[in-house]
Amino acid sequence: LEQKEHGYSIEEQERKLKSFCEINDWSISDVFIDAGFSGAKRERPELQRMMKDIKRFDLVLVYKLDRLTRNVRDLLDLLEVFEQNNVAFRSATEVYDTSTAMGRLFVTLVGAMAEWERETIRERVMMGKRAAIKQGMILTPPPFYYDRVENTYVPNDYKKVVLWAYDEVLKGVSSKGIARKLNDSDIPPPNGKRWEDRTITRALRSPITRGHYTWGDVFIENSHEPIITEEM
Repeated sequence: LEQKEHGYSIEEQERKLKSFCEINDWSISDVFIDAGFSGAKRERPELQRMMKDIKRFDLVLVYKLDRLTRNVRDLLDLLEVFEQNNVAFRSATEVYDTSTAMGRLFVTLVGAMAEWERETIRERVMMGKRAAIKQGMILTPPPFYYDRVENTYVPNDYKKVVLWAYDEVLKGVSSKGIARKLNDSDIPPPNGKRWEDRTITRALRSPITRGHYTWGDVFIENSHEPIITEEM
């Protein structure tokens, strides 16, 4: 997001970091770029590679602290590993000195702010989605037995399969047995491969099949036409 809004492309960040090294007369041992991975996640290929080879370096230089991590616990763990291996840590755009207690505290506080900002954005996005859903907006694709038409779910031809499966269950047939019968029939599976018993079970148990929309902890009753009614 920051790269998109402010033009901090990966190439530009790398160029500025190399220029920073040249100004300080530092030799570059390696460059680690986790393109497409969020700084909120520690399990990033290039970060893991760097930590594996951490003994080779004297200094870790980042463009910004949140390029390394946005999680305070991960930040403290990484700084501890750096310290244990006598590796300094610097940011090209922020002033940190991890050799002092005050410097380490400052880095931790900045990391905490980055994590707080990330969680705040996530909460706002979730709140926005919940509000949109409660106003009638559908955010998720429908199951295979519904089509999305003008922001609602409308049963399609697979409705007959769901109702037939419902009747089979009333007769005592298991979901595996139902899937087996469907695979022996000429009814194509929704995924183009094979009918699975979990597909049947999910369809029969889902509140969506009973006409209720669910998303996370949001539950909206009678949002669309049911296939299996509550009475059934």
